[in-house]
Amino acid sequence: MSKLSIIMPFLNEIEELKHSLPALYPLLNNGHELILVDGGSRDGGSVFARKWATRVVMSGPGRALQMNAGAELANHEILVFLHADTQLPLEADKCILRALEGSAQWGFFSVKMINPSWRYRILSKLMNLRSRLTHIATGDQTLFMYRSSFEKVGAYDRIALMEDIVISAKLKHLTEPAIIENPVLTSARRWEKHGFFLTILKMWFLRAAFALGMSPATLARLYDK
Repeated sequence: MSKLSIIMPFLNEIEELKHSLPALYPLLNNGHELILVDGGSRDGGSVFARKWATRVVMSGPGRALQMNAGAELANHEILVFLHADTQLPLEADKCILRALEGSAQWGFFSVKMINPSWRYRILSKLMNLRSRLTHIATGDQTLFMYRSSFEKVGAYDRIALMEDIVISAKLKHLTEPAIIENPVLTSARRWEKHGFFLTILKMWFLRAAFALGMSPATLARLYDK
């Protein structure tokens, strides 16, 4: 069986790591590696991460920068980019390897919000529909790809936001994505904190502004407000 290099960027997310890292133990037990990239946490996340990860490295903050740093250290041909607040389904390794048996050089998972409310179930369905129609995925959907494909598109653009959108747009020119129906579970923390409908409107605005040319640095400042 081919092996995976799972790369997880994090920044002050120790509570999320406490949930996500133990769940990855079966994959580590199967010989896959887990590289955690700390963007400068001050909550002890790196100390906790060392109990679970194959290796923990430091980098500057920013998911694109962190994920590129992890990819440079990866030992395996298949790269999996996993957020700290997202949980892979059971036997995710087998799902990924089956998905890449055909012509696809990359792919992503369907997504399901952890919050059980009907609103979040609908939101998950809409996110999945959008990504199937556009072949553009967000980082919450856990992108995976061959290292060679990652290098062909020049890795993640070192931008403050929308790096997942940009790399998806590049990758879909190589092949159509493999989409895994068995969903990852991802946190609804941003919607819960800032308000469900307000956050949806904000996300739509950010994507539209990016398409119209607003700089990722400006978008990142708006995203964090």
